[in-house]
Amino acid sequence: MKEYIWFFLSYYPQNPQKQTYTDGYDDFMIFGIIFILIGLFAIIAPHFFALLRMLSSGWMYEDATPSDEYILFVRICGVVGVIVGIIFVIIYFINL
Repeated sequence: MKEYIWFFLSYYPQNPQKQTYTDGYDDFMIFGIIFILIGLFAIIAPHFFALLRMLSSGWMYEDATPSDEYILFVRICGVVGVIVGIIFVIIYFINL
């Protein structure tokens, strides 16, 4: 309970004329750029994510190669990531 009270008191400034906290929309820009970059990377090089899958669990199977459906799924997730990233960036610019 003590931590929650400290967080609440530290988030709101004691002097209302001099506001020192941000409204939190800076995180939207950062996460938007991260989503866009990872999404573009998933669209351009989906085999990298297949390699990560092979390193995590694919080594247990003999001659395990990523299927075409898995590559398509990675690309679709990349498109969704880019769309979410663009939405985050738009939210950031709307709330400037």
